[in-house]
Amino acid sequence: MEKDKRIRREKERKEKHPLNQRSFYSSVSFEEWKQKLSVAKDAWELKGLLHEGYIILGLSPKEEIERFLIYISYADGYRRNVILCDSPFCLKCSIHNMYDDCFFHLASAKKEIARKAWDMLGQNFFKRFSQQEEIKRIVKSKDIMKEIVRFFSWEDNIPHIECGKKYNHNDKIAYDFLLKLCKLGWDGNNCEHYIKWKPFFIRILIRLGRLDLLEEVIFSEITKEDIDIIRENLNINPSFLGGSKNSFKTMLLLEYRLKEEEEREK
Repeated sequence: MEKDKRIRREKERKEKHPLNQRSFYSSVSFEEWKQKLSVAKDAWELKGLLHEGYIILGLSPKEEIERFLIYISYADGYRRNVILCDSPFCLKCSIHNMYDDCFFHLASAKKEIARKAWDMLGQNFFKRFSQQEEIKRIVKSKDIMKEIVRFFSWEDNIPHIECGKKYNHNDKIAYDFLLKLCKLGWDGNNCEHYIKWKPFFIRILIRLGRLDLLEEVIFSEITKEDIDIIRENLNINPSFLGGSKNSFKTMLLLEYRLKEEEEREK
């Protein structure tokens, strides 16, 4: 008897649930999804579409790249409202001026959308390509690497992970991805795909505060040109020392090792 009652109640519960009283659909194709994304004006609709984009299956390699390019373009500025403003006053929240308030909320909504795109990249791109062999495939894709370099050349797009402080999970995923990506410049195979990106890798390692990773790579792969790039990026000259202490310490260590190698070869 009790069992029958529970079954009936469960059935009623299911029938009354608002999500069981309507039909759902998802974009049937990548092209349809792109079209919806391009015309969406409601912030929540746009966030929903960004959530949906990586659910679409059966994409060609070319479409996979295009999807990544769409997401990383939307993610630009995910950490700062300032580049998502429409007015120099958009960050000013004034109780006396609703016009300024409107811009403040618009900038905040845009940042939320950019953050959604970033989080989706964390789970569906940076996490997916976290293995070294997968990352090597990325480096060989001119379109993807070009966009990665453009995106992370802006310091405010680089994830900040500080020891002992709380951080976003997807920021950590991207942080780990960047470390593995940058180490490829010195992985021992002298591949031209990696070597040409060395200046970018060095800049990222400095900005992540992890130039010390170069102390772990095969030292024969470290060149005088690499050290010159490090020095240039740390803004170091005889009258001025800049950059983080750890990066400066690593540079001095690498210089010392390089001189030792040169002495041995004489």
